[in-house]
Amino acid sequence: LRAVLAEFLDEDAPNPTKGLTRYPEADVEPRALSPEVISEIIDAMPPSKSRAMLKVMAATGHPPERQRKLVPLHVQLEQRRVFLVSRKKGKGTSGRWYALTTEGVKAYREFVDLHAWGGVTKEALYTCFLRGVAAANRARAKKNLPLLPPARPYDLRHSFGTMAYAKSGGDFRAVAELLDCTVETALRYTMGAVPVRMQAVIDGLDGREPKAAKPRSRMKRMASQDGTVRKSEQNHVG
Repeated sequence: LRAVLAEFLDEDAPNPTKGLTRYPEADVEPRALSPEVISEIIDAMPPSKSRAMLKVMAATGHPPERQRKLVPLHVQLEQRRVFLVSRKKGKGTSGRWYALTTEGVKAYREFVDLHAWGGVTKEALYTCFLRGVAAANRARAKKNLPLLPPARPYDLRHSFGTMAYAKSGGDFRAVAELLDCTVETALRYTMGAVPVRMQAVIDGLDGREPKAAKPRSRMKRMASQDGTVRKSEQNHVG
């Protein structure tokens, strides 16, 4: 809201929401944005550290809290990899190297060029993102196009997980490894993806060779056994 006020009103104008009672927010389900929508939003932002961090999250799924801990030695673009230090949130994970896609390399190159080490605050990220959405919507309005769907910065990570899920043919284990989270969390992050079984039916109706669907029971079993799997992996890394 502050971003909208600054965009359309005098920055010195009184905030109409100041003093209002704040009520607890309901949990928001993960949602995915299309690559085209993400490009619209990011391209509408001027170059900045905030934009660089948002671009990295969209291209790699790496959250802001992990990006803030990066130092130059962690980013090796010639080798197309980035080292993320261990985290304590949730069950915690060990630090390790992550491979980068071509888009991931481009995003981290912008991160390095803008010296985004240490990152920016959560408020700065939200402001940059919402201003990008507002600018993209103004451009759409001029072309009589529908406005963008409601979005928030963390949707970029969910979108990356959804894309990874779709491209992997429904391999939640691989998505979990890529996002550095549990399989259970990966299941939530990829809710925006078209289910593999449904996509197989669509492919068949369109005359394409349908991809083999992963048995749902296996996915559930993977999620239930995730704690044991990740514990054994951590012991192996150690």
